[in-house]
Amino acid sequence: KQVVSTQSTGSSSLTAPLTGSPDTSSSTRREPSRAAGSSTKPIEAILGFIRWSFGSEPDGLYDTLSDAKLSITDQVKVATATLREIRPRLVNDETEYKMLSFTKLMLLAEQYSPKETYSGSVHLIKAIKSFQAGEDYGLSGLCSGKIIVDTVKGDHESCVTEHHRDIANIINNHMKTAI
Repeated sequence: KQVVSTQSTGSSSLTAPLTGSPDTSSSTRREPSRAAGSSTKPIEAILGFIRWSFGSEPDGLYDTLSDAKLSITDQVKVATATLREIRPRLVNDETEYKMLSFTKLMLLAEQYSPKETYSGSVHLIKAIKSFQAGEDYGLSGLCSGKIIVDTVKGDHESCVTEHHRDIANIINNHMKTAI
């Protein structure tokens, strides 16, 4: 993957992939030593939002957020301020709100634990540039029935906005075989 530019401010830098799409496959993060029992899940969610929205995360941001004893809201404020220094034209008034909402939703999803296994089959249609780990998003551990996984082009948003016909074709084909 080629890099178009690297902008640097002090010790922080952010690179943008040539394609303009987020690079969620790699990270420049180096984990600092952590005290036993401390949680990095909010930081991982914040950095996930940044990688998805901006292409990569600023160098040193993981360490900055890990070293400070900050609330999730304050971690998001620090991350937003860092991004504003590096990419002022890409950070707007909604960035902090979106980052905080995304982080809280990821933490809620992480905490969710169904009380029983679903006994039916599930058909998952996911984007190729998926944000979730695992082929079936962990559904095989939650469902006792068959899990069918189909993929469509794009990411979480563009698969619906740009590749909706592909999704419709998948649904139509499976409906035909179900009848």
